[in-house]
Amino acid sequence: MHLLMLTQRAIPLIAIILAACSLQPLQADIVIRDEPEGFSTLVQGQARRGRRGWEAELFTPANDPEIDAPGIPFWDPDQYYNFQLNFDGSAGLASWWIDVNQDSAISTGELVSVTDASMQGQSVNHVRLYLEGRPNFTEQAFVRGLSINGNAIPGTFGSGVGISDTFFTTTQAIDWAQVEVSGQMRLSWETRSNGGTQERPRVWVSLGNGVSVIPEPPPSWLIGSMAFVFVTHRRRD
Repeated sequence: MHLLMLTQRAIPLIAIILAACSLQPLQADIVIRDEPEGFSTLVQGQARRGRRGWEAELFTPANDPEIDAPGIPFWDPDQYYNFQLNFDGSAGLASWWIDVNQDSAISTGELVSVTDASMQGQSVNHVRLYLEGRPNFTEQAFVRGLSINGNAIPGTFGSGVGISDTFFTTTQAIDWAQVEVSGQMRLSWETRSNGGTQERPRVWVSLGNGVSVIPEPPPSWLIGSMAFVFVTHRRRD
């Protein structure tokens, strides 16, 4: 009986203490946030099932070069393709690479880049991963092995036949003057038909700025008070 009462009283208190401790900021951590207020995109790497149109493109304030690798349309709906989006604000440089021939090297037409004064001195504080599918022919987009500035993001992101829209930042929303986002993407659809939608499935990897609400860590006295209450309950039992 005493053990049951202790358990019933302790679990809520332990949960509160653990939740409070988890809010302690660690500068290097990458976290998922709700869509930030006023988010605006500076650089964006896109990939889509283009059919007879473009398959991948880099969007910047200056211009929007297309990846023009041999074999367009080059997507195999059963395969994952390495990708990497880079931004260097000090040099005003952005680049977008997709390993079309899957040889883990930069081959002809796989890499596009832009250097422009409009991006010099710029920084970003969010990475956005937008995936979109469509019910026609079960069109879906997937990303796995995601890494942001060397920080591995576990799991696989998938659009299903709808939309997946995820924003990443640091626990303290620190501005990045240099960003590298890499991973593997797959654009999937039913191969029984060459029909479907030209724009779907698609993947957008965006770098931009917005305002996220960063939870403040609880003061140390609050954590201490909760621990005291827990100990008091235990002594009474």
